[in-house]
Amino acid sequence: MPPGVYNEVVSLLAHTDDQDKGKIALRIAFIAEPKLAIVLRVLLEKLQKDEQSRVDIYCALEKVLQQDTQGLERRLLEKIITLASNHMRVTQEATNELKVAASNTLVTLARCCFNDVMCELLYRLELPEEFIFITLGNLSSAYALECIPFVGMILNVMISMLELVKDSRMRQAFCGVLERCSKALKQAIIKALCPMMSLLLHRKEPQNPIFKEISWLLEQYKEGPLWVPARCVRPALKQHGMAPGAVESHTRVSADLGGDRVAPRVDHDGTETEEA
Repeated sequence: MPPGVYNEVVSLLAHTDDQDKGKIALRIAFIAEPKLAIVLRVLLEKLQKDEQSRVDIYCALEKVLQQDTQGLERRLLEKIITLASNHMRVTQEATNELKVAASNTLVTLARCCFNDVMCELLYRLELPEEFIFITLGNLSSAYALECIPFVGMILNVMISMLELVKDSRMRQAFCGVLERCSKALKQAIIKALCPMMSLLLHRKEPQNPIFKEISWLLEQYKEGPLWVPARCVRPALKQHGMAPGAVESHTRVSADLGGDRVAPRVDHDGTETEEA
């Protein structure tokens, strides 16, 4: 490992107490652009050794993992997944802030190795764990379609432990997973119908019945982010003289309907925000 990169990253992490943590994380991510694997190994080593700075290290790790991770060693990513999973689960030394940071890192990691993250969470879901539930819920929201093959397994495991979920916070997290899994299923159905609607809109036959069905589809998802139908039908709606606002008014999506998803995440204070 080049000593220059190691010393630079370690030096930045040492100043997280007196400088903005977000800026430090961005600087480390900038260093990682041409040397991603090296920086990830430095952060992994620090996570294992430096108990006091783990939250700050996870903050930097999350930024670094937003880069193109293709070509990274699978073993390196698996080590990060296992370590974050351990830090997220209930232990005496793990603070709530650390669990949130580890959970957010797993959600970010799922972008490049979704199956590995999901399998790790399901493997650990032997007993009710609040942050396992929270992370599963966030995965279902951020990667709804990728979650579909796992929904049956998730529900079977969770139903089997229903009687053990007695704490109010645990119940809230438990119900959050169920709610987001149902939304993931709904989004998968809508995505399956969307291409068919897009094809029908270009036909010359009377369009009124089709517009009625589109309105129904939009109505199903008006309480949450809707990106699939709007993106599919918008060009055809323009062709037939309907303003884009006819689609956008049914949703909470911003004017830029070309985005892929809005991914919720848990901030360090435990609240949820939405990120583009």
